[in-house]
Amino acid sequence: MKREIAVCDRCGKSAETPEEKKTLDLHKVILGTQKTYNYFGGEKLYADHANWEKDWCLECRKATGLAVVMEKAGNNLPKEQVPTLEDMIREIVRQELT
Repeated sequence: MKREIAVCDRCGKSAETPEEKKTLDLHKVILGTQKTYNYFGGEKLYADHANWEKDWCLECRKATGLAVVMEKAGNNLPKEQVPTLEDMIREIVRQELT
């Protein structure tokens, strides 16, 4: 049997179940790249390699300012409050005329 435990490289929080992993929300944080050039059969190959790569949880990314969490409140508007294309064009024209 195989056990997979996800661990944040910054704070050390760990998660084992799928629900815990979703809450932890690990993402790779990469700083800097190094470009390498190789010749293979007369062709030049280019490759980027990360100089520093770590897995950080959502809380660590928020604390350092790397994560921007967007609220989805705008998507829950009733259909009556959502402006039509014609209403938006009229508003733009009004703003340009004034």
